[in-house]
Amino acid sequence: MIEMSSNRFRSAGAKLKVAENVDQDVDPELAVLVNDWFLNGAEEGMYQELVKDSCNCRPGNCPSLTTVKTNQMIWDFLPPQSRTFDKKLQTIENTVIKAAIILTKVVNGMNESPLLQGAMESLTLLGQSNRQINSFRRDLMKARDLQGEYGHLCSQNVKYTSFLFGDDVPKTIREIGDCRKIGNKLVAVRPHSRLINTRGRPFGSGGFIRGRGRGRPFNRTYPTSTVTSGDSKNFSRRGMGRPSSK
Repeated sequence: MIEMSSNRFRSAGAKLKVAENVDQDVDPELAVLVNDWFLNGAEEGMYQELVKDSCNCRPGNCPSLTTVKTNQMIWDFLPPQSRTFDKKLQTIENTVIKAAIILTKVVNGMNESPLLQGAMESLTLLGQSNRQINSFRRDLMKARDLQGEYGHLCSQNVKYTSFLFGDDVPKTIREIGDCRKIGNKLVAVRPHSRLINTRGRPFGSGGFIRGRGRGRPFNRTYPTSTVTSGDSKNFSRRGMGRPSSK
């Protein structure tokens, strides 16, 4: 009686489970290796050998197959913890890049065959993984360090190259400053544009803003639009992160 009841529950439970779609098995020895690598990682010595540039250097006409560096201008003002996080993500990205380099060379040597399509699809996924890693690196800096209007540096419109924030960060920052100046002028000429605080009084010499401390006047001040790598005091004050310790 108990056995019949167990069979009944097993049958009902099987119908409720979400079945995973799987393909035909691969060679058993290959399966053992794959499962070990993806659960436990590679042996450290083997891993270090595989990621050496001398062993697996990129093809000369594939400049995208390189680990994206953080622009020096941004890096100099990141706090130590943010640098540590970014270095760890760069290590992960470097592993993806090395895998892509090896696979690119394998694909280049393959003849037209059904396997070629699968290899190309693998390269597509590795490229997408690389993009996701770099997007996450920028999102992490935006949440922690690049606050306010300078969060625009992390916009999808600012394409990464071999550097995380493009090839000309000073130019991008100047453009952000110019847009902010234009916005300020538009607000200044708009009629009845005086802001009203939470107590119904206009902001100004006697106004206060909630969340900035009781009894502290709200002063509408803006940073200058030009940033240089040596101007760390002004750079930190604009919400770009405090200068890192040497």
